[in-house]
Amino acid sequence: MVDFSKKVGKSLTAKQLEPTKIYDSLDRASDKGPLRPAQESILADWHASRRADRDLVVKLQTGQGKTLIGLLMLQSKLNEGRGPAAFLCADRFLVQQTQKQAREFGFKNIVDEPDSEEFSSGRSILINTVDKLFNGISRFGTRAQSVDVGTILLDDAHACADSIRQAFTISLPRGHDCYTAILDLFIDDLEVQGPGTLADIKNGNFDAFLPIPYWSWKEKVADVTRFLARKTDDNKIKFPWALIKDELPECQCVISGFGLEIAPRLPLLEVFGSYWRAKHRIFMSATITNDAFLVKGLNIAPKAISQPLTYSAEKWYGEKMILIPSSADEGLTRDRIVDHFAKPGARRTGGVVALTPSFKAQSNWAARGAEAVDRNTINSGIQRLYNRDFVKTLALANKYDGIDLPDDTCRILIIDSKPFSEGLLDRYQDSCRPLSESTLLKEARTIEQGIGRGVRGQRDYCVVVLIGASLIRAMRTGQSKLNFSEMTHKQIEIGIAIADLARDEIAEGVDPLSALDSLVKQCLTRDEGWKSFYSQEMESVAVNPTQPALLDMFAAELTAEHAYRDGEPERAIEELQKLIDKFIPADSKDDRGWYVQDMARYKHAVSATEANLLQIKAHKMNHSLMRPQSGMVIEQLKVHQKRVEEVRSWLKSFESNEAMMLAAEEITTKLSFGTQADKFEDGVHQLGIALGFSSQRPDKDWRSGPDNLWALRDGHYLLIECKSEVDLGREAIYKTETGQMNNACAWFKQNYPAAVAKKVMIIPSKQLGEGAGFTESVQIMRRPNLKRLTTSFKAFCSEFKQLDLHSLSDSKIQQILEQHRLAIDNILNDYYEEPLNP
Repeated sequence: MVDFSKKVGKSLTAKQLEPTKIYDSLDRASDKGPLRPAQESILADWHASRRADRDLVVKLQTGQGKTLIGLLMLQSKLNEGRGPAAFLCADRFLVQQTQKQAREFGFKNIVDEPDSEEFSSGRSILINTVDKLFNGISRFGTRAQSVDVGTILLDDAHACADSIRQAFTISLPRGHDCYTAILDLFIDDLEVQGPGTLADIKNGNFDAFLPIPYWSWKEKVADVTRFLARKTDDNKIKFPWALIKDELPECQCVISGFGLEIAPRLPLLEVFGSYWRAKHRIFMSATITNDAFLVKGLNIAPKAISQPLTYSAEKWYGEKMILIPSSADEGLTRDRIVDHFAKPGARRTGGVVALTPSFKAQSNWAARGAEAVDRNTINSGIQRLYNRDFVKTLALANKYDGIDLPDDTCRILIIDSKPFSEGLLDRYQDSCRPLSESTLLKEARTIEQGIGRGVRGQRDYCVVVLIGASLIRAMRTGQSKLNFSEMTHKQIEIGIAIADLARDEIAEGVDPLSALDSLVKQCLTRDEGWKSFYSQEMESVAVNPTQPALLDMFAAELTAEHAYRDGEPERAIEELQKLIDKFIPADSKDDRGWYVQDMARYKHAVSATEANLLQIKAHKMNHSLMRPQSGMVIEQLKVHQKRVEEVRSWLKSFESNEAMMLAAEEITTKLSFGTQADKFEDGVHQLGIALGFSSQRPDKDWRSGPDNLWALRDGHYLLIECKSEVDLGREAIYKTETGQMNNACAWFKQNYPAAVAKKVMIIPSKQLGEGAGFTESVQIMRRPNLKRLTTSFKAFCSEFKQLDLHSLSDSKIQQILEQHRLAIDNILNDYYEEPLNP
């Protein structure tokens, strides 16, 4: 064999550190050209001034080649002798894509497993999923036995953080032995927190959930430990058990009718020495994504998040025609759009993909002909699109990140309704803080991630269709709109302008669906007018990396929790008090109460009595929090002195007439049978406020009493029990349901002894079943009357579409209320039926 190195000198064997020169030396595929300007800029900046950083966030737009940038950084570190090096992705599909790209670009030194000698010696880059490292029986090892890693890179850092958190979470389904044992163990504690909700949990209601109080958990955690330790051969327990078994006293647990979750409040990242002690950690993130969440999720230094490595010349990328059908015509409802796009299309030239917030919503698409996939079939479903099989619409449930659908794989993307958290711990926090900046920021981030699935490069294009009243309102009005990036803001503005043009066509007689299809066709057939209009509008956007809002607040939360874990509860309380004083406005009662509850949890380590006083304070601020062990007083709902003034205040609270109509649409959308119980009850609550009544959710606020209570006038109330998830075909009302109503009536009598209430159950049937009966006079609101009420409300709101909301007279408001049968006497008498005895 000829030794060519002797002919070219020692320089041949010198390892190159500069990433751009490493790229030039790769034996890449013939279709892989030179580095893009963004890649060259990022790599040059990193090599010149940032390669020594321990934590580095790289922010770049989708489709700009972050994968190649990451591989070159890792190869440079290997050449420097700073190995081993690992490239970790959120899921197996992305691993396969990354490995494929690596080989196409000429990276021959690629391995899968951490016990590979090629990896441990620093000669090859490991490419695998993030859960290969972060699991209880990690082949990287844990604690002192952890494999040393020189440089670790997390691709799509937010998705990786979500995956890592799951590694520390024990999730058990209803029916599991430990689920049953834990429910039985805490049954009395949960009864205090919410007897009605507990009844729903026993009945297997998906939407019913309760947190186990921290004081009860600590008192009985030894029993929980014993239950779980007996089942460590179960994969649902085995992997997280190895990580949290010694931390169980400080874990939190939420239990529902479908299952339970147990997890620490922060991921115990120090367990994984390969990550915790890595010399360098690189985090890939999208330009539009706010990275503040990574402070807690990945324990990244705040300075690294506030000083990301970016491409200064970056401009807007890709083309998204955002369409809001309901803004063009009110007849283009969610159901009609699902019908239209779910049907198979033999002549499609590109993929149609629907992102839904839940498997229940996904089933609507499947029932109309779409292919619904789950975690086991998602890869084959996506591969079908890559194979250019576009006949069936692909429906994905709660999958807003971690998938790439470039070019023809997705030409029409439907975002169906507002996303919500699937995990119980997240659902509990979101229910306690629905309007907090943290919740709204997370919501906006998820929506933006979803919108970005179908455009994965500068020349890529996609039609994005937004449906569902809750999503449209979040996109166009209210606080959550403020959390979108400038680029998304501009794309929404373009979508609104398009909707106005379509509305004009529809007004001239064009069929609404035909007008929608025509717009879609203009994008997909590359209409020059559309392309020029879009480009012109987007050129005005200054694309800058999203500022890490809430960064300091999350860092303060982390500091407090670490102080508590270090055995300094008083210092932890001081840190949270500083956080409240600095970041939380005085009128943000929900958020203030949330942090006071954490202070109470910290104080419990010092004094149970003082902790209870803090918990009383927290619950007064935010009724969705845990009920204290003692000392809680239920606050009576007060009647508004002048109803029309409250109606006027509700109307004036919106920035525009359109925003008011969107709110009305969201309320009425929630008020239909089949809607999740919490959403339905919130719809009833919001309807009461819109109609000028004091409105309360006693079962949610106080964990006892009816689902809803309206104060109509002095001494007169409307007491409502909601059964929205009952099968429409069911013939009878069950004994347990009348029992809940009887308990609600007893609660009202106890807490409002001098008042009277109209008692109403919203349920599809009026026939009482065997053993069912009411102890007081109760009337039934079935589907037709519920529809009459919501129709009246929508018609009422429509009266104000063209009026100045800030100059409405009392007489005008009262006239419209009476005209649409929404006067108090109508509310008391017009929408109900008598139940039928067995």
